[in-house]
This record gives sequence, C-alpha cells and structure tokens, in this order.
Amino acid sequence: MIKKIQYIVIILFVSLLYSKGFAQWASMNGQNGSQVRCILSIPGKVYVGTANNKFNYTTNEGLTWVNSGAGLIDNGIYAMIQYGTNIVIGSNAGIFYNDLTISSDWLPTNNGLTYFSISSFAIIGTKLYAATVGGGVFISNGPGTLWTQSNTGLENLTVISLLAKGTDLYAGTSGGGIYKSTNQGTSWSAVNNGLINQYVPTMTFTGENIYCGTYGAGVFKSTNNGLSWVQVNNGLFNTTINGGLVSVGNKVIAGTQAGIFASFDNGANWIQFNTGLLDQIIRAVSLGTGTAYCGTDNAFCYKRNLSEIISVNNNSIIANPSFRLNQNYPNPFNPSTNITFSLDKYTEIKLSLYDVAGKLIKVLQEGFFNQGDYNIKVDLHELGTGIYFYSLETNERTLTQKMILAK
Repeated sequence: MIKKIQYIVIILFVSLLYSKGFAQWASMNGQNGSQVRCILSIPGKVYVGTANNKFNYTTNEGLTWVNSGAGLIDNGIYAMIQYGTNIVIGSNAGIFYNDLTISSDWLPTNNGLTYFSISSFAIIGTKLYAATVGGGVFISNGPGTLWTQSNTGLENLTVISLLAKGTDLYAGTSGGGIYKSTNQGTSWSAVNNGLINQYVPTMTFTGENIYCGTYGAGVFKSTNNGLSWVQVNNGLFNTTINGGLVSVGNKVIAGTQAGIFASFDNGANWIQFNTGLLDQIIRAVSLGTGTAYCGTDNAFCYKRNLSEIISVNNNSIIANPSFRLNQNYPNPFNPSTNITFSLDKYTEIKLSLYDVAGKLIKVLQEGFFNQGDYNIKVDLHELGTGIYFYSLETNERTLTQKMILAK
C-alpha cells in the first residue's frame, strides 16, 4: 500500500511539473496529413505541406486544422515560401500560389517550367528561385511570371536545397555537393573543398558562417563563403540531416533522424532537445515569432517556445554528458541500421545483439571507448524477419533496446 501511495505521489509530482510549463515539445493535434515535408510560420498562421495530403494550415496553433487543396494537381507539397503577400508552394506537379489568407483556389504558375518536381525555393530581391529534380534551377520575377532555366556551370541538375545569402546563391545537390552563384543565378561554380558527403538537402547561415546538412555525414561549416568546409558534429550522434537547418541569431538548429539538436557555439558542440517528441524522425523545422515548429515522418507537428532552446546554458550540459543507448534508426529496417550511444566517461563496453529468447547472436562492438557519442552501423542481412534486442554493457550498467528487422 505504501509503495502504491509513493507511486501516485510521484505521478502527481511529474504531472505538476508539466502543467507548470516544463520545457518540452507540445503536439499540435495532427494536421490531417501524412509525412510532413515543409512548414512555414507567419504571424497568426502556420502552414504545413505533407507528402500525400496537400496543404494544411492552422490559425490557432494547432487546435484545429484546415486542409486546403482546391486547385492543386499533386497531393504532395515539398517546398514553401512567402513571396510578398503570396504563399508559394512546390509539388511534383509544379508550382502554385495563393494569398496569405488562402481565400481562393490555388493557381498554377508554371509558364516556362519544364521540370515540375520542386524541392526548394529562395528569394533575392524580386527574383524567385525554384530548385527542381533533374532540371536544375529556374528563375522568375514572382508568381504569375515566366520561369527561365539557369544552369550554366551547374553540373548536377538534381538540386534539393537553395540558400540565399545577401546577393549570393547556393544550390545543394543530390550527390554533386554545393554550387555557388555570385551573379544571382546567371552562372554557377562548385564549392566542395572539404565536403566529404555531397548529398546536401539543407543549408542555413549565421553571420559569416554557412552551414550545410548532409545525408549521413552530419553538418559542415564554411567561414569563407563556401570556399572550404569543415565537419562539425561533436554531440550530433545522428548524422542524417534531412529535416532542415535553421538559425536564429548565432544559434543553429538541426532536424535529424534522431530528433532536434541545437548548437550555441558556431557548430562546435550540439545538444539534443527531444523532450516531448514521440516521433523523432524530423522532416521539417521552422521558426516563428518566439516559437519553434517541427514536422515528423509520421504526420506529427510539434511546437515549442524558442526561448526554451536558445536560452539554454549549453556549457553545463556539455560538461556533464550522459550514459545512454538510443533507439536504432531506421526502425523497422532492412537489412542495415544505425545504433547510437553516449558514454559519460572512458570505459570498457560491449554492444551485443540478442534474439527474443535472450540468446546471444553476436557481439557488435567491444573494447575501451572514450567519453563521447558513437554511431555504429549494423548489417543484419543474414538474419530473418523478427524482433531483436541490442544491449550496451559496462562493468557498472546495462541498457537495452528493441529493434525490428522487416524483410
């Protein structure tokens, strides 16, 4: 009876903490969609594009959502930007626009566009830039005007991200790294020195620093306008950055396949901010006025007070790393997956794989490891479909997680 009472007291105490504003991500009740691919916030509205349920928006921070797809041809929305008093969206059927209140049906603006799978937008002055899959970059003077293809020097035409920094324009490609234009898209040149992974789905900048996120090699930083790049991944134990990079002041926030990370010291160190996130595979990140938003692989949208992230004293967190074993990603998987873990001190470890009966299948990693974060890629092609367990053991502690192999 005493234990039961103690348990109830603990639950009430935890509930009280949360009710008093305990710092965490809060669900926005779903947006009637699927995988979230892009988010844009303006005062009074949050717009969301999904992979197969078109365009959704909320005017009350997620209490209710409106699904607005009239006039759209393709179900998926993969890019979004505000251009003056219009909202412009990109799909696999080209580009459409509407006013900010979404007062009428969507209008196509595809005149001159010869490739219709849109991945990203950027604006310099009055010029609107669209990145396409297979067709490089197109330029227009805004919704309703003619698009012109502009790819001189752009050797990889599958462009998956765009970044405007002053009058310079950067294009991230699928496998060809980054290209830069200093004449607003008239011509391009590759800027890949030090960029060891050239799949670049996202970019941002703070001051003179430019950051790019890659698929599998984490974040890279350039301090010389893209002439050279340096990998900056300390504390970033998931290196697939396909959920976006955004910045506020001198802070950088990254959406990864293991949640949200932020850096307060120009990328030198990263801290995870996942409290409240039920789905940690992040597909989109956006910053509003005082609020951070993220969208996930499983149709969830979350919000969080931006001050809870950017005002954190990261020095104390970095100085006291934790001992943890994270959920593998992807999960379910076939046949390979990644296991990430963190050590709070130099120690001997054994990372082992077990079947559902508790029988040891193999030792995945063992030996003495320094304090820090680790990512182990595991290939289980020789095993059959089923549930398995992986365990991280030291002389003092053991942590275990479940994984699902689905062939």
